[in-house]
Amino acid sequence: MATLQQLQNAIFERIGEPLPDLTGYAHLPDLVEVPAYYVEPDRQFLDYEVAFQSGMGEYKLLITVLVDKIDEEKAQQDLEPYLDPFGPFITALRAQHVGDTLDNLTNGFVEVTHADGYGYCWDKQHQTVYYGAQIHITVRA
Repeated sequence: MATLQQLQNAIFERIGEPLPDLTGYAHLPDLVEVPAYYVEPDRQFLDYEVAFQSGMGEYKLLITVLVDKIDEEKAQQDLEPYLDPFGPFITALRAQHVGDTLDNLTNGFVEVTHADGYGYCWDKQHQTVYYGAQIHITVRA
């Protein structure tokens, strides 16, 4: 069974390859350079009963995508390509890449379930407002 950290790193690697202009973080960063994404566990991130029954963990992960909040209309325009179901960001998550770390850990099971949290995101630590959304994924490993 893969560890949570291994899965976060593998997702980070997979997205970063086709989208080099997007700053990526495998974990919640101390400081964000937008446009950016980071990978973290979702609120309820592991179902132990699934793991006990199948020998595989079913992990729920959250990918937060952030853009600069110059003005609301510009921010929405900048964010939209990352949320497009057929755009390069979601396609990178869903596509099987034979031999990459994520495929090796999950046997190709990566499900992009939904997005939410669309709008302003407040970074309390740095007193900064971003615009963003959260993409929920499920992986089995």
